[in-house]
Amino acid sequence: MSFQIESRFIGDFKTGDNIQYNLRTLRSLYEKYPTENDRVEIAKPVIVSLASIAEAMLYDLINLRIQSFTREGIQNIEAETLSRIRSLTANKFTVVIVQCKKHDLLQHVPIYEDLKELASIRNRLHIQNDKNHSPRDEAEIFTLESIMLAEKSVELIIRQLLALYPREHHCVGPFVLPWNPHIPQ
Repeated sequence: MSFQIESRFIGDFKTGDNIQYNLRTLRSLYEKYPTENDRVEIAKPVIVSLASIAEAMLYDLINLRIQSFTREGIQNIEAETLSRIRSLTANKFTVVIVQCKKHDLLQHVPIYEDLKELASIRNRLHIQNDKNHSPRDEAEIFTLESIMLAEKSVELIIRQLLALYPREHHCVGPFVLPWNPHIPQ
C-alpha cells in the first residue's frame, strides 16, 4: 500500500530530501500500524508530519521558486502576480495558504479550506492548548478523518504543483506516499 509520484516541482534539494525523510518515517509508522483502527493511535504524529510536508511544498514554491529562482522562472504565473508574491514574506503555514489562495496558485482546486483546517489541526501540536481551542480533547482532533484530510491534501498539492509548475530537472527522486491514491490518475 503505497505509490510513487514525481517530485520534479521541488526547488530546493534539502527541502525535497527532508520531505522524503518524513515520508519514509510515515511509511514505517504505517507498516507498524497497518489498519485504520491501529492508525488512530498514531494520528497525531501522522497529521503533524503530513501538514509539515504540505507546508514545506508550498513554502518551496513561494519562498524559493518564486522569490529566488528568478533566472529559471516559473511557468503558469503571470509576471504581475510574481512581482506581488516576491514583495512579501510567507513563512508560516497559514500565511502561505492565504497567499496560495489569494493568487490561486493551485488553480481552482478546492483545497484552500482543507488546508486551513489542516493547519488548525497541526497547530494543536501543543498538549496544553493554551489558546483554549475546542475541542479540548485531542482524541477528537487527531482522528482517522483528519488523517484522510492530510493525506488527500498532500497528494493534491503534489499533483497540482507537478502539473502546473514542473521543473526541467529533478532535484530529488520521486516521493513515495505510504497510502493508496485518493485521487484518480
